[in-house]
Amino acid sequence: MIHTHPPLWVGGEGDRVQRIAATSAQGINIRWWSPEKVSERRGYLAEACAQAGRDPATLRLSVTTLLAPTESAEQEARVRQEFASIPDTGLITGSPGQCIERINEYCESGVDTFLFTIPDVASSEYLDIAGEEVLSAVRGT
Repeated sequence: MIHTHPPLWVGGEGDRVQRIAATSAQGINIRWWSPEKVSERRGYLAEACAQAGRDPATLRLSVTTLLAPTESAEQEARVRQEFASIPDTGLITGSPGQCIERINEYCESGVDTFLFTIPDVASSEYLDIAGEEVLSAVRGT
């Protein structure tokens, strides 16, 4: 009898955890990295997969970022201040168009899955804007 299981994902930014992902997981999640850093890391992940006898294209890649689309410079500054513990590279904020552009940069870097943290969902319009303007535009590409 063959037992199936849900996809196994590993989260982490270090060499060791990424080698484990290349050997044993269907995907790896990184948090707060820029698309540029993701692109730079693809070589390491490809080599780790090759050493494990695995096609690098079979290792999925996700990123966790904070998403706060807003046309208000004041709101954007507030988000950056409130979430100062998150590196700037982990924030996708600005106009919906700027957010779409940044998400597309991640897609071009090899990210195929996103875990978005949307702040203040009960008291802001970030979730509505994300759903109506940002995510719908990205899904259409």
